[in-house]
Amino acid sequence: MASLFRQLLGNALERAPAPVRVLHETALPQRFEGQAQMRAAGSLLARLAARIAGLPRHEGRVSMAVTIERDGEGERWTRHFPPAPFVSRLWSRDGLLCERLGPSEIRFRLHADGAGIVWEPVALRVFGVLPMPALLLRGVRAREGVDAQGRYTFEVEASFPVLGSVAAYAGWLHVE
Repeated sequence: MASLFRQLLGNALERAPAPVRVLHETALPQRFEGQAQMRAAGSLLARLAARIAGLPRHEGRVSMAVTIERDGEGERWTRHFPPAPFVSRLWSRDGLLCERLGPSEIRFRLHADGAGIVWEPVALRVFGVLPMPALLLRGVRAREGVDAQGRYTFEVEASFPVLGSVAAYAGWLHVE
């Protein structure tokens, strides 16, 4: 059975650097370790939204790990950040990558190129059924790539109108 990202990207996954391909095509379950630089939510409302979605609340540089497991037709990603793990579920629907974070679901269109994979947010739903305006996603960014040392890298930022920055983290993982 093809990996979730292979199903969504097809042969375009071949354009991504080797560490990105390996992370997405290694037999599951798998655990990858590395480091991240985290920025916590700023405002009281943003901190509340982060807590509801289960997003990381730590500030600063941390050692961390990511566990990826098969979950039905999708994957369960557990990001082991302090003080508590951040868990999301990923699956495919209508050619889009869907990610469930607490009561919210974000749908992404994936783009692979020589630098990595860009997760373009295209839809947001709350409680799986309530669609939200797409303009709310303008501050959501996610990208995977490779750094100068050849390590798998990730960059994630979630900022929303009125709330401001809810979470941001970037770092690297050992992927071999």
